[in-house]
Amino acid sequence: KVQLTENAMNSIENGAVLYEKDTKVESIALLVKGRVELVADGISMVLGTGNFLGACDVGKELHSFTYYAKDDCAVFVIPVQGMAGIERILAEKPDYRGLLVTSLNYFLAEIKKQLQHLREENESLCGFIKEKYELCDQVATMCGFEVSLENALQKVENSMQQSLQEPEDLGKYYLECAKMPIEAQKKFFCGSQYVAMYHYREQCDVVNEFLAYCREQGEVLHRLFRCLILEEDALFQTVGKLALSLLEKGVRDPRIDQSVDQIVEKINETETFLTEKAGIPIQLDRDKMDKRRKKLKSWTSRGLNICMNPWDRSSNTRRFICGLRANLQRR
Repeated sequence: KVQLTENAMNSIENGAVLYEKDTKVESIALLVKGRVELVADGISMVLGTGNFLGACDVGKELHSFTYYAKDDCAVFVIPVQGMAGIERILAEKPDYRGLLVTSLNYFLAEIKKQLQHLREENESLCGFIKEKYELCDQVATMCGFEVSLENALQKVENSMQQSLQEPEDLGKYYLECAKMPIEAQKKFFCGSQYVAMYHYREQCDVVNEFLAYCREQGEVLHRLFRCLILEEDALFQTVGKLALSLLEKGVRDPRIDQSVDQIVEKINETETFLTEKAGIPIQLDRDKMDKRRKKLKSWTSRGLNICMNPWDRSSNTRRFICGLRANLQRR
């Protein structure tokens, strides 16, 4: 974390931390040059010049985000002590009234956009997992053996049931303000310290509400990701075991082979989204997973050829099946 000089312009190097999540708010910073990345539970976003960093948390006195310089930046740091400090600033500097409230309008619009992306990602991943489980059930039934999917599907359903929809009108006034010309917004809010302060207080409350929904949606996505790869009965493991069962019967279904590739692609996409858009780090060895996928496809292909060879079926088939089973049990 960099040492900030108050009431002065500060040069910040790319990658440096300006403020850390859950630390006390002692100042806010006007971003004059460059970009800053904000990371919290369930959200990661980038802000540009003209934004006040840390302003949304003055009332709660703890930072909701960690702020990383995305470029070499310049910020003007203003000391504050609670809401009284903001009132003093708005009383002394009329130009800051419009700039502060207007920047928070755009800030709210960006958070709303990120929340919508999270919700869409959850719905997409849920649909993908259900679709692949349905395919597993169809293929297993066609081949005459059973797969137990009830518990896995229930986990998916439970995850989505914990996804609450925010009120339709939450922050709507400020979201509509963000659509107005920026100079019109600034001119209006500059006119009165009382009006600017009233809007600012309410904006801070709306930010906290939106962040709570983002945090919740991030948790839902993480639970769905576990259903995809991390649980014992996760989709990746289920499809692999189904491929093994097909191999034992000397059957190959191209839909299962295709699903293995699609699941790995979805795992990689979701991990990237969790890390880069939701601010949730995931520990997953992609190289190991990719090797396992390739080995699975190779073994099902070669194993099928052995199973269909009447001259040398039993010992080689057992060797391939035992190796595949052992590989699938390692996550």
